[in-house]
Amino acid sequence: MSEHGAGAEILVGYDGSPDAAAALEWALDQARHDGRPVRLAYVFEWLTVAGWVGPGVTPGMWPDEQARRQVEELVGKAAADAAASNPGLDVRGEVLDGPPALILEEASTQAGLLVLGSRGHGGFAGLLAGSTAVNVTAHAHCPVVVVRRRPAESDRAGHVAVGVDGSEHSLLALGFAFEQAALRRVPLHVVRA
Repeated sequence: MSEHGAGAEILVGYDGSPDAAAALEWALDQARHDGRPVRLAYVFEWLTVAGWVGPGVTPGMWPDEQARRQVEELVGKAAADAAASNPGLDVRGEVLDGPPALILEEASTQAGLLVLGSRGHGGFAGLLAGSTAVNVTAHAHCPVVVVRRRPAESDRAGHVAVGVDGSEHSLLALGFAFEQAALRRVPLHVVRA
C-alpha cells in the first residue's frame, strides 16, 4: 500500500479554534476506527515588518518567545488531553513554522489523511471555508477532510459531501467519501459543478 494507505498517520491542522476542535474530534473518531496515529500540527506564521520569518529561523530569532511558548503549550495540552481521553491511540502535537497552507501541503506528503476545520482563528464567520482549507484541499498530497462544526443545538449526525468532475482523482475522492459515509452511517452528497 502507498504511504497514504491505512497505516499512515492522520494529520490535523490545529489552531485551538472551535472548528479545529471539531476537526480533532473527527480525526480521533477516525483513528478509533482504523488505529492510525494522530498528529496535531499548529502552523505558526509570524509576520514582521520585513516579511515572513520562516523555516530555518533559530528559536532565538523569534520576535516573541512568550507567544511561541503559549502556542507550544496549547498544542501540547490538546494532544495530551486527546491521548488521555482515547487510551490506546497514539496522539502527538507539534508546532511548525511558516504560511499555514504551504506548510500543511508539505506535511501532507507524509500523511495518510489530512483533517482541517472549515475555518480557523483567522476565518470570517460568513465564509463557507477558510482560505487555508480551500488552498490545502486543492494542493494536498493525500485525502483531505474539511470538518464543519455543527451548532450546539444540532443533534443531526451530519453528512459527507464530495465534489467530483469525472477525473481519476475525483473518482478516488468519491470512493473515499463513500467509505466514510458508510462507516459513519450518514448520507453521502455528491456534487458536480
